[in-house]
Amino acid sequence: MKGKGGPENGICDYTGVRQRTWGKWVAEIREPGRGAKLWLGTFSSSYEAALAYDEASKAIYGQSARLNLPLLPLCQARLLHFLMNLKFVHVRIQMQDLVLVRSD
Repeated sequence: MKGKGGPENGICDYTGVRQRTWGKWVAEIREPGRGAKLWLGTFSSSYEAALAYDEASKAIYGQSARLNLPLLPLCQARLLHFLMNLKFVHVRIQMQDLVLVRSD
């Protein structure tokens, strides 16, 4: 909505994600049948909020969940396969961190 939320709120296309006026991002999802909003938390980026929404959507709706980042698991699997072929023995992928330990 124009004039509402933070400076980037109007350009955010993620479902269930909005920006507060002071810049923090929040995620919410509607409860099926009731329509009540379930609070998912406050995040430093719209991406993190979108991930939280996607996890909640999968938990509530299962296979029929509408996701903000539907290709993310496929991308992570391909990246993991690629890194394993490069002889990285330990790969840990977290929200925005990628830690690699190369075997010598």
